[in-house]
Parts: sequence; structure tokens; C-alpha cells
Amino acid sequence: MTMVQRGIYLEILIQQWIYGSFPRDPWKLCKIIGADYRTTVRFLSNYCHLAVCTQCGHSWNASSCQCGCSEKTATCHNLKLKNLRNDVVSGLDLGTTEPKREGKQEPKPEGDVPPAAATPPSGNVPSSSQEQEGIVADSESLKLAQDFWLWIDSPDYCRNCTGRWASQIESRPESVEFVRAALRYATENEFFVTGLKAVIRRKEDPVSYLLRDKFENILTSMEVAEAKQKKRREKSGKEKDVVKVESKFEQVKI
Repeated sequence: MTMVQRGIYLEILIQQWIYGSFPRDPWKLCKIIGADYRTTVRFLSNYCHLAVCTQCGHSWNASSCQCGCSEKTATCHNLKLKNLRNDVVSGLDLGTTEPKREGKQEPKPEGDVPPAAATPPSGNVPSSSQEQEGIVADSESLKLAQDFWLWIDSPDYCRNCTGRWASQIESRPESVEFVRAALRYATENEFFVTGLKAVIRRKEDPVSYLLRDKFENILTSMEVAEAKQKKRREKSGKEKDVVKVESKFEQVKI
């Protein structure tokens, strides 16, 4: 890379670190990072493997993406930075997410776990699809799938979907705890709840909708909400400090 290309690459990585992704459209991208349009296009063309589509995973190319996403709204990301960012957000050691994305499985507990040992969450939770999908009955991913079914008011057409949902959760590069936090946030956020209700009315897969179509948006929204909450806490702490301090004039009793 030339020094100019290194600068463009660094600005792109900063954009992704803050917002979770960067625009696929080179014109929009060059305006955001403050680079020349033709230089940005040359960089993306020469180093297309560093920017893959967030929807389908294909490398950047000058034509429309293979997944059919709109050029104006499609986004890309760098996979290595995505995994590092997820580790930081999840509070994990750097490099934790990468082995799981490559198919590294966690060691199984010794001995056979009887089905009766599983403790499903409260409520009439579906379980008939567990054996069909080959999911361990007490796995964290299956517990999350069952909880998610309860969070969205237990739609009947999703009664036998928990096994498939658990497989989708397991296939994510993020930890199950991180996916749980994201799904829980989405079921409590007004913007994502509106989209979820529309998906449920159409009897589509709500987990695919959140994990495949809206996950990057959820992460961005979570970060913005956390930043606002942190700022409110800091402001509240300063106000309390101001209240506690009395001037010499105020301490004088008349």
C-alpha cells in the first residue's frame, strides 16, 4: 500500500469501529472519510478482500453486490476488525471470537447428559424441534432460543422453531451471551419492535430478521444508547457534586 492508501484504509477501519460498518457506495464512503473519489475506488478495487458485504460476505466489486442489496444502503466491513470489535464489546480477550467463526467447537462435558436434566425456562416452551435439529437440550443457544420465543409473546407458528434458531445462534461468530444481549435489546427497543411485529404478522423468521438483516444496526444502536447513558451518568454526578458544595455566603445563618 502507498501512504495514501494506508490513510484511506485507516479511516475506513475507524469508521467501522465506531459504527460497525461502512458504506459500500464509494462516493458516499469518500465523502465520509474525506478522500478523493477515484483514489477510494482504486483502493477498494485493489484490496477488495479487505471489505466484504455485511449481508452476503462477498468481496467488494465495482458492480452491484451479488446479494442484490441497494448500492445506496448496502454496507461492508472488515471481518478481522469485526471479530476484534465483538470481543471488546463482549468484554472477551482479543482473538476469542475468531476461532469460533472458523468452526472451532467448545469441548463437550464428560458423560451423557440425560434429557431430564434440562431445565427449560418458565412457560409452555416448545421443544419438539430440538431432536430434529440435533441441539443439546441444555445448551445455552437453545435456552436463548426458548427465551426469545417468550420475549416475542410466543407466536404459534414459531412453536417448533427453537431448534433451528439455536443453530442460527451457534453459527454466529459472537458469543451466545453477546447475542442474548443484542436480541434482548431488540425486543425492548421501539424501532426494532416495530419491525419485529411486521415480520411476525407476515409469519417470517424473526431470528433471521434480527441476526441476518438488522444485527449491525442493533450493535450501533446499543453503542449509541450506552454512550448516551454514560453521558447522563456523568452529568448527573457533576450536578450532585455542585449541590453538595455550599458557598461561604450560603453557610452563614441570618
